[in-house]
Amino acid sequence: MANYKMIVLDLDGTLLNGESKLEKSAKEALQGLMERGIRVVLCSSRSYEEMKYIAGELYDNLENQYCIGFGGACGFTSKGKTITRADAIETSAAADMIELAEKSNIHIQGYDEENIYIYRETEEFRQFISFAGLEYMKVNRVSYEAFKKIPFLKLLCLGEIEKLEAYGSEVSSHVYTVFSNPAGQQGYLDMMQAQVSKGAGVAMLCEHLQIEPAACICVGDGDNDIPMLEFAGMGIAMKNASPRAKEAADYVVPYTNNEGAIPFIVNRYFT
Repeated sequence: MANYKMIVLDLDGTLLNGESKLEKSAKEALQGLMERGIRVVLCSSRSYEEMKYIAGELYDNLENQYCIGFGGACGFTSKGKTITRADAIETSAAADMIELAEKSNIHIQGYDEENIYIYRETEEFRQFISFAGLEYMKVNRVSYEAFKKIPFLKLLCLGEIEKLEAYGSEVSSHVYTVFSNPAGQQGYLDMMQAQVSKGAGVAMLCEHLQIEPAACICVGDGDNDIPMLEFAGMGIAMKNASPRAKEAADYVVPYTNNEGAIPFIVNRYFT
């Protein structure tokens, strides 16, 4: 059996259950790995601020654990210190996407490592903040012209799924786009710099920690997890994963995120 030194886990649809909670059995299984010196990494399109409540619950003040945020753009310590960082979206490309969103009447917001930026507060934004539980996160409201000049790590559009699909097809040549799961009753579209992916984020962290890809397991369920499933020495897809994610994986778990998949993986590959 391979000597795996790190496991990287997507959040929604993978580590978290259908209620976006960390199951006790998953927490205990992963904490057992950490006690043995194995790295347990959270990997999401979210910012660290959006992941830190999960990180706090899972890591429980344990040191030497890490998170990957913004779809691979940044690596963080378990306490939120940035240790790896990809390039921001080029401001000229971002400005084009922002102008198209404005023209299409689509809400768009931007992120750096610690903040959300908006140029107007919409109902979609208020629903998102409430749904994601981010009332604590710092929101900077700037002018429309200033917004177009900020070097964002990620842009996020919120709105009707059909409108986002049409918008995403127009901007996909500029950035790496991910049409994500609905947020509440609306959809959301993540956009990062073209070379950013979860696979690239895992690669940067592996280099930082001097861990070979062959010693890394990556687990996910969505199309945006495919780059890390292909990068890892062992790519694992959930039973509830998308068809493309299952095709990209080395192994498909016979359980969903609501059926004890994480303890099953730990027992299969780390015992």
